[in-house]
Amino acid sequence: MQENLDQRRSRLIGRLVTRLSMAYQRRLEERGNVSHNLPPAQKSLLVHIEAEGSRVTALAERLRISKQAVSKLVQELEAQGYVTRQPDETDGRAMRVCFTRRGRDLVQDTVSVFEALDQEAVKVLGKQDAAALRSLLERWAAHLDPKAF
Repeated sequence: MQENLDQRRSRLIGRLVTRLSMAYQRRLEERGNVSHNLPPAQKSLLVHIEAEGSRVTALAERLRISKQAVSKLVQELEAQGYVTRQPDETDGRAMRVCFTRRGRDLVQDTVSVFEALDQEAVKVLGKQDAAALRSLLERWAAHLDPKAF
């Protein structure tokens, strides 16, 4: 007898990852000021900006969108005070997208929520299983998204 669609999809890794992602988003929203009601595209860009800043070309590559689209998102985040553009010290022609104090605070708040969820995972799964889960997810993420930082 063939499994029904709900049974098949309930075990898919992608669906489990999506469920976890949605649960993480709910936890961020419960925290109040963390999500700042940013649209998903702006949140996605913030995730890919490195602490010391990132070039627009690197962000476009990571997000798999055009440099023009990234520039538009940067402009929007800049207008809201989350990022600023600064000259790249290694290439005078390039600009780096860097966090402002407000942007860094947002990232720190988000990291704090994720750290709390990591601790919760250790409580629920145990230290060894939580470490194994992290290791497996790191390997899978590296395979699916090798250009991420």
